Amino acid sequence: MQKCEKGGALMEQAWGINTDLLQVAIKNRGMNVSELSALIGMDPSTFYRKLQAKGIKFTIGQMHSMVDALALTNQEASDIFFDLNSQKCE
Repeated sequence: MQKCEKGGALMEQAWGINTDLLQVAIKNRGMNVSELSALIGMDPSTFYRKLQAKGIKFTIGQMHSMVDALALTNQEASDIFFDLNSQKCE
């Protein structure tokens, strides 16, 4: 968690994921969101909603499942799921 200030109050901010890189990885593996979501046991509409939320709603278990289903390298997983540039205070 990153601490950030909003309206004078210190708040905790979750790291986001790089959804653009995730979508590239899905495409590069010859998959689409429906196929990946089925592999990780998630409804495609739920997957899309989580993508729209910049991925901060994905659980750690879901992220691990995506890493396995997409056969991501450690570097790819790190680049996608630990996107330090996506954080923001809301």
